[in-house]
Parts: sequence; C-alpha cells; structure tokens
Amino acid sequence: MEKTKNNVPLLVIGGAIIVALFLAYGQNSQPQPGSSSGFPPEPPAQSSVGAGYEEITDSQGIVAVTVTPFQLSAADSVWKFKVVLDVHSGSLDQDMLTTAVLVDDSNRIYRPTKWDGAPPGGHHREGVLSFMTSTSVPKQVQLKILNIDVPERNFTWTLK
Repeated sequence: MEKTKNNVPLLVIGGAIIVALFLAYGQNSQPQPGSSSGFPPEPPAQSSVGAGYEEITDSQGIVAVTVTPFQLSAADSVWKFKVVLDVHSGSLDQDMLTTAVLVDDSNRIYRPTKWDGAPPGGHHREGVLSFMTSTSVPKQVQLKILNIDVPERNFTWTLK
C-alpha cells in the first residue's frame, strides 16, 4: 500500500503530460478557416478565375525573385501576385509597396495597394502584392520590381 501512495503523484503528472500532448498534437494541426496562422495567404487552388499563369523567376545578382499571378482576369477587381524573395547574404529590407509597379500594354501604371506578407528583413520574404484594376482590360501586364540588388526586374504575362 505504501508503494502505491508514492506512485500517485507520478501517475497524475504523467497523465497530465499525456493529456497536454494530445491536446497540442492530437488534433488537426491545420489552421481553421478564418483563423490567422501568421503566414501570408496561399494563392487559391487552380479553381481561381485567374489561376494557371506561369511562375517566373529572376535570379539577377544575389537575390532571386519569383512571381506567380494567381488572381489575374477581367472578372477580378483586384489582381494578386505571389512574390518570393531569397538571398544568401544581406537582408531584404525593401518596402514592397514602393518597390513594385504594374504596367499594362497601354503604359498605364498601377501602384500596389497592399502587401500581405513578411515584413522587411531577413534572407527570405514571401507575400502577396495586390493591385486595383482599371475598367479596360489589357492584353498584357508587366510587373516591375525595382532596386532589389539590380535596377529593374520585369515579369510579363498575357491575360487569358
């Protein structure tokens, strides 16, 4: 009987640890809809109206920039581009709202209205650049990213 009394605190602590581990890891670890995971939103799956555009990477200098449009059609009031920046040395400190512009085939310039992603700093940044569209739909758009290790990077897509 004496032995059982000494083991009770250990059993209670062990049980509490098992319950805590189950609560932490035993449930679905995916964020629930509407919850904030702290990461920029993922582009929608291929069912998106503007999906299916080519991902383009520009590796000039020491910075690699990859851009993928995922909301880019005549039906969209906001065009969205996923942007990934990588560097092995140095820091990515640029303000993406002042570094990027979108130019259409009539040379109209659109400034980004939102950067939903990683703040300045570090070796890797990822986020979504959003642009308000115009009433006329261009045949082609070019995203220019300026002054990130090189004066200008150009990413061009023909609208579908």
